[in-house]
Formats: sequence, C-alpha cells, structure tokens
Amino acid sequence: MDGPELYGAPEPEDEGPAFSERQADAIAEVVHQLRREFQDGVERMQQRILDVMVRAALPGELAEQGLYDLRNRVALAEQRIERRIAAAVSDDDDNVLDLPSFLRRRHDAA
Repeated sequence: MDGPELYGAPEPEDEGPAFSERQADAIAEVVHQLRREFQDGVERMQQRILDVMVRAALPGELAEQGLYDLRNRVALAEQRIERRIAAAVSDDDDNVLDLPSFLRRRHDAA
C-alpha cells in the first residue's frame, strides 16, 4: 500500500477510575461554578428583558393616565357648568338679569 495504513484503535484498559478522587472533586467544583455563572447570566438577561419591557410600556401607561386625568377634569367642568345652568334657570327670579334692548338681537326686538 502506498498511502498511510489504517490501524484499529487500541482497546481501552480497565484499570479503575479515570480520575483520582481529588481530580473528581476539582472537576465537580468547576462544573458547579460554571452552572452558577450560567444561572447568574440567565438571571441578568431576564432582568434586562424585564427592564426593556418596562421602558417600552411606561410611555403608554403615562399617556393613558394623562388621558384619564383629562377626562376627569372635563367631567368636573361639565358638572360645574350644569350646576350653574341649573341654578340660572331655576324658578328663582332673583338670578334673572334683563338685558338692555340694544343688546338683544334685531329679530327679537321687532
């Protein structure tokens, strides 16, 4: 054969554990630290996503609150106007003011 010859992999020898107890403890500690770092990273990303969602929703919430405040002010103004109109058209003639004839409309005066 002209090319490199293929050899089979040697059979593994079963001589006991691959790592000593000290090495296994070190690997376990490293895996634990990596899991903790990964979990911390996931929590940071979740917090960032929540922050972005709050920043995206906050302007809408503020606009909605402003709309409700405006509606409340309009409703209060309507109530005041209705009370004044009701008081002005009540049966009490003391609140009636006669306008001079020159302020009346021409067709009313005729």
